[in-house]
Amino acid sequence: MNKYLFVYFFLCVSVFAQENYNVSRIDDSFKKNAYTVVNEDITEVNILAIDKYVSKTKRVVTVLSEKGLSHLDFSEYYGKGNKIKQIQVSQYDAQGKLLKVFKQKDFKDYSLSQGMTITDSRLLSFEFNPVQYPVVFVYESEVESRNTAFLPKWYPIQYFGESTLLSSFSIINTSGIPSSTILYNPDFTEITKTEEGNKVTYTLKDFKALDDESYTPDARSLVPNVIVTLSKVSLEGVKGEFTTWEQLGAWYYTNLLQGTETLNPTTQNKVKELTAGLDDDLDKARVLYEFMQSHTRYISVQLGIGGWKPMLANDVSKLNYGDCKGLSNYYRALLKVAGIQSYPVVVYGSSSPIDIREESVCLQGNHMILAIPLKTGGYQWVECTNNQQPFGFIAGFTDNRKVLVIKENGSEIVETKTYSQEESTQISTSKYTLLANGDIKASIEILSKGTQFDNRSHLYYSNTKDREKYYKRLFSSFNIEQFNELNIAIDSKAIVLDEKFAFDATKYATKLGNRLVFSINNWNASSVNMSNSKNRKQPLYINSSWKDIDTVEVTLPAGYTVDNLPENVTLSSKYGEYKSSYEVRDNKIYYTRMHTANKGLYTVADYELFKQHREAIQKYDQVKIVLKVNP
Repeated sequence: MNKYLFVYFFLCVSVFAQENYNVSRIDDSFKKNAYTVVNEDITEVNILAIDKYVSKTKRVVTVLSEKGLSHLDFSEYYGKGNKIKQIQVSQYDAQGKLLKVFKQKDFKDYSLSQGMTITDSRLLSFEFNPVQYPVVFVYESEVESRNTAFLPKWYPIQYFGESTLLSSFSIINTSGIPSSTILYNPDFTEITKTEEGNKVTYTLKDFKALDDESYTPDARSLVPNVIVTLSKVSLEGVKGEFTTWEQLGAWYYTNLLQGTETLNPTTQNKVKELTAGLDDDLDKARVLYEFMQSHTRYISVQLGIGGWKPMLANDVSKLNYGDCKGLSNYYRALLKVAGIQSYPVVVYGSSSPIDIREESVCLQGNHMILAIPLKTGGYQWVECTNNQQPFGFIAGFTDNRKVLVIKENGSEIVETKTYSQEESTQISTSKYTLLANGDIKASIEILSKGTQFDNRSHLYYSNTKDREKYYKRLFSSFNIEQFNELNIAIDSKAIVLDEKFAFDATKYATKLGNRLVFSINNWNASSVNMSNSKNRKQPLYINSSWKDIDTVEVTLPAGYTVDNLPENVTLSSKYGEYKSSYEVRDNKIYYTRMHTANKGLYTVADYELFKQHREAIQKYDQVKIVLKVNP
């Protein structure tokens, strides 16, 4: 995870009497490992009608050091559907003395239309300039919204290095519309729930700061959070009623998608021209995908119905740009002309998988891709916003997670593709000629696919200078003055990255008297930089399965023989395997290495065992070969 669990903009709030904010009143145990302490975070959401709710927030945060400033997010969005009725920040010193009150006029007012984004929303945000620490901020706001399709969610644990003394979330529903609340990840820490009439309240107390630990799942799949749903909602005046995903998908299709996929005759004729002579639907889809990539670019467009209605396909065709919704819809329109069925897919796009929460039927997700049904069953998933990505490749951003496939009838929650270990390989073949002075002449080829394709495929589009700079860092264990060969190729159909290098390097081996000493696996060696397992709180998570296979052939300098060769090694565990072998034949050393990882969510106790497994691999990757001059 990142240094913070995740950034979320809450539309929250509530008003309470001033308390004693003297920092000395906070027990030292809550300051340990903390940059901030949340004295209280009170959110109250009043649902008044199908198209009206009011959210009030009071958040008191003690900032212990400058690093804690990144934990402060005192801001609210506003626009046609949201009104900020009240907003202010009060600043106190460490003794709890009020220093200053900042009103709405002191907040920065930002237009969110800039760069690659077009939107009619704005943001009020408070900027912090404390001169000493600790310091206490009290944030209070009240927001009224007509968009009940997006009710506030509760995430009481938001950052690493932040303790929370009290956080509560109340829903008061006087609208007469049935609602439900679901607490996810209830076992992470104690959460209490109380119900009284139309009011439901969740409370967390006395939570001590989490350390930023290695190999953990995305926070939203780990920490407690509450999602509130209504059976009848409004999105920028468009009403909807749904309690199942099939109903939600039908509403989405009818109100936001239907009638947006019409293309002009010129574009339709181009589709027919491009697909003429092709019989296979996936071949047609690939050709049309490459056409779309070459004629459009990504710009975030958050206009229209809550930013959820896509641009008209014909507008994307004329303007040559769109966001994820617009480009996916445009591609859907191209496929429709070719007689190929496809469906928009709502997904959480992120480097770590985040699922659509199946139990909470409401608008979720932050991204859209496309699904093409396959004759053999399942779907071909297509990412439409990246004009450099091969057709059908989704690793690293939308793979391995639950998504909503939107259909006129039969919308469903399904899982996207998970890349297996055999699909996510990096295979390198190296040949070194070692000279008597320790220098080498080297050639290396690396073939990568699956999740490993995404590691360096962007370099195919980089200029020569940036490529050389990157690969000199990758091969920093060699003293490379310049590359004699540096070629990158992409097989878009097989989705394979092919990297080829040739170079001369000095001092590859260290000369010690009549001996040469070197490590044969020096550029792809495992390096362990993992947090301590003592007092670990979070489970171990390995986010993908992959396999590395490295083979190296070293031609020895004339007059030298092997004096010391490392032992062959095999390590097996539930986290993965490691094998290394050495062979001397015809004045050459042949080295083969295999290292695999097994994706999965493991226990807290597994972390120390996994750390030991990785440390053992690092040790064997660093072993030395010794050559000596023939007597």
